[in-house]
Amino acid sequence: MTEQKPIMPSRAYATEYGTFLGIAWVVVFALYVLGIRGMNSLFMFVACIGICALPFVAFYFAWRYKQHLEPGEKLPFFSAWMFSIMMFVYACLLTGAAEYVYFAYMDDGALLGQFYSVLEDEETIKLYRQMGLSETLGVLKENLDDMSKLSPLDMALMFFNQNFLCLSS
Repeated sequence: MTEQKPIMPSRAYATEYGTFLGIAWVVVFALYVLGIRGMNSLFMFVACIGICALPFVAFYFAWRYKQHLEPGEKLPFFSAWMFSIMMFVYACLLTGAAEYVYFAYMDDGALLGQFYSVLEDEETIKLYRQMGLSETLGVLKENLDDMSKLSPLDMALMFFNQNFLCLSS
């Protein structure tokens, strides 16, 4: 007698793979923050590599989900699409929770302060003037002022929306 493997619903796979993807996003976020706050180019480089690699990780998880089907069984488009959406929702929820904890209890304005110091650096101002983008520097400072008025929950929700809309499309 051959033993049948149990068919796991797509929601369970989406939860599992979304958790792995969310953990990867949290690691990339942590590396990015460490790179910005410490002005560490190695962390920034690894974070950029991670940002570029994560869509391929999501594609790999979708491919693995398809491998769990029986040979010859078709995967309807709607099922595959819903699996992908659910996987990204679970990943975004985990990442949003980690970002909320960071902004509520660990940051205390240090990340935005680092961005301010970069924008107020003489070399940055000189570079923007040479490129003819002096007004862009003012817009960036206004955007940072607006971000500094957000609560930690608002910032986490902003990043949740950004992660979901940018990476799932």
